[in-house]
Amino acid sequence: YRQPIYSNWIDLFNALVPCAYLVGGVVPDLYRIDRTLMRVMFHGLLSILLFSVIFGIIQMTPLDDLSASLWAAVSVVTLYGPVSRFVLQLMPLRLRLSAHYEALHEAAGNLATTLERDLLISHTITGVQKAFDYPPIAFFAPNPDDRSVLTLGVRDRLPVMDTLAAGALLDAIIESNHVMESRVLTTKLGNSADDLEALAPGAVLWCPIRHARGDLLGLLVLGMRGDLEPYRRSDVRELQRLIDAAVLAFTNSAAYAEQAEAEATIRQLYHRVQQIQDDTSRRIAQELHDDHINVNVRFTILALERLLKRVEDPAIREDLQVALDGQLALSDALRDICHDLYPMGIDRPFGLPIVLEDHIDREQNHWRKPIELIVTGEQCLIAADIQREALRIAQEAIANATKHSGANKITVR
Repeated sequence: YRQPIYSNWIDLFNALVPCAYLVGGVVPDLYRIDRTLMRVMFHGLLSILLFSVIFGIIQMTPLDDLSASLWAAVSVVTLYGPVSRFVLQLMPLRLRLSAHYEALHEAAGNLATTLERDLLISHTITGVQKAFDYPPIAFFAPNPDDRSVLTLGVRDRLPVMDTLAAGALLDAIIESNHVMESRVLTTKLGNSADDLEALAPGAVLWCPIRHARGDLLGLLVLGMRGDLEPYRRSDVRELQRLIDAAVLAFTNSAAYAEQAEAEATIRQLYHRVQQIQDDTSRRIAQELHDDHINVNVRFTILALERLLKRVEDPAIREDLQVALDGQLALSDALRDICHDLYPMGIDRPFGLPIVLEDHIDREQNHWRKPIELIVTGEQCLIAADIQREALRIAQEAIANATKHSGANKITVR
């Protein structure tokens, strides 16, 4: 007969103690016990070491026992805070006992420096990772095609689904509107709690970035801290401050994106209307030029000129001359209308200088003062729509100068 447990029974007993904590439901995991013991050991050893050093120094002074004890106590109380912070800074990152909230504060400041959504996501994730020793993390953003669906944008070591569709989970997150632990979210979901474990196993904190009107602008999901500590109340409080700053930043970014989209739509509509206007003006000008000026008015002018050559009666010639002058004036007026509607030649690759020169000649006849056109550089191919817009700008500038400048000369360069 051999005894199965002989001299190593104490090891088995030590292993059963944490198991009893788990089975009894006292703690959900052993990390809390581990970090608590680490804190106790750290502060205990630091207190003993600091008190020993200070008491040893005081023993070298000519003080009685009561004074030495008093000075030792005062010195320990005074120096313990600065010394403990200094020692913590010297410890490896994974052994430190507190989060670095400066990273969260820096991230909150960085959120106010940009409107680009990708940069906002990057600043938020970087701050959280630095503060909590790079925990597993994921960030969901609204799908541009369907705002009710969140699409995975960033994932680092956190097993989550690629999309979160509208349902009980998103409703609970939107309703809470603050940083939540998974256990709280599980309680809210009730019968749907199994979906949470399937969608994001290992998730610990859910941080909704919610618009004032109720829409989710983003969702930050965190796993366990990199140093294996539980998230404390102070961690959640500081994280909530970062999320509040992110809400403002993402709201401004969404408003900027909506404004940019609206401006792009307006520009498209303007170009569409301008294109329709140009096409209509071109057809009208071409019809006036081809059918009326070159046919009807031209034939009338030629007929009047032939009659003038045949008629010798002065009175009739005078009437014919008046009619001919009227037709010539009508022809010029119609040509001016055609030019204003759609200048001929503006669609040609090098038509802008020629059309602009013709327009300046017409304006100069009306203004009765010199208008000079100076063309510099080498000619290059310009798209027809750009030539038309440049001509409109030049026409408007010349019209304003002739009406309001009071100048004696205008130069167009």
